[in-house]
Amino acid sequence: MKNRNLKHKDDRKTPQRIYDYIEKKFWIISMFDPCPFQHDVDSWDWLNIDWKSYNFINPPYSLGLKTAFVKKAIEESKKWKTCFMLLPVSTSTKLFHDYILPNKREIHFLKWRVKFSWFNSKWEFVSNKCWMHDSMIVVF
Repeated sequence: MKNRNLKHKDDRKTPQRIYDYIEKKFWIISMFDPCPFQHDVDSWDWLNIDWKSYNFINPPYSLGLKTAFVKKAIEESKKWKTCFMLLPVSTSTKLFHDYILPNKREIHFLKWRVKFSWFNSKWEFVSNKCWMHDSMIVVF
């Protein structure tokens, strides 16, 4: 039985399959990533920098940070910037109904479970496990 009470690092590497999906679906090759895997959080603050014209965001999935990134993506989209967000599907939440639905341009529900790479609580690199949630790409 898995111990789901272990603390896990809130930093997951986006698989290439997601970038390929966006490139094929939207014809966008180059995107700015304001929160790349394993970046030095002391070198820049993800939420207080200007994002570029096209952005890909795989935010930390803890509720406070996920909400902050969704709000930032909405703010950036109002500056005529495009933000692609990889998010867990959770359609019964306040975040979904109060922020995502009223502000999204499009939502694409993925037909597969995303296999992220990350360091688990024992600092072992894991890359062959599916995430426990379904995923969606929200375009703001």
